Amino acid sequence: MRYSKDVSIIQEILNKLNSAKLIVDGYKGVQTEKAIKLALEGGEVTEPLTQPHSEHFKFSEFTCHDGTEVPEMYWDNLQKNMNMLEILRTQLGNNPITVISGYRTPTYNESIGGATNSQHMFGSASDIKVENVSPANVYNYADILYTNGGVGKYPTFTHVDVRGHKSRW
Repeated sequence: MRYSKDVSIIQEILNKLNSAKLIVDGYKGVQTEKAIKLALEGGEVTEPLTQPHSEHFKFSEFTCHDGTEVPEMYWDNLQKNMNMLEILRTQLGNNPITVISGYRTPTYNESIGGATNSQHMFGSASDIKVENVSPANVYNYADILYTNGGVGKYPTFTHVDVRGHKSRW
């Protein structure tokens, strides 16, 4: 295990987000992994009582491009997605994040040639652009943070998701 300033920043954010009480030491150990998992699971809440929301992201930002809102059965996934985007935003210097693709209906996903089992269809994924940060740098930060999710690097955007296991491309 090696020291990482990025891990220190994540630890500080996690302490603020979910009272993790981590020692901010820059080493990604078991306690840091557990705190990230807690953030992915949305803390103690297992089902949102209201539409998913966060400080910097609105429910409407994740609406499918065909106009379909994220179905209620995927709200928990979307809340986890928003929680992780908040952490990523903070880590990237609070630069605004634009969600260029959030939820996709199966029909819409097929029409654009999306993956057959795309995480977008479950409210778990976002294709994002971060103001003043290159997609390659967003990918590098997301690779550290999304230990239990997917991260994909594209020329003009970065894909992040909370699928429940690590995947990279």
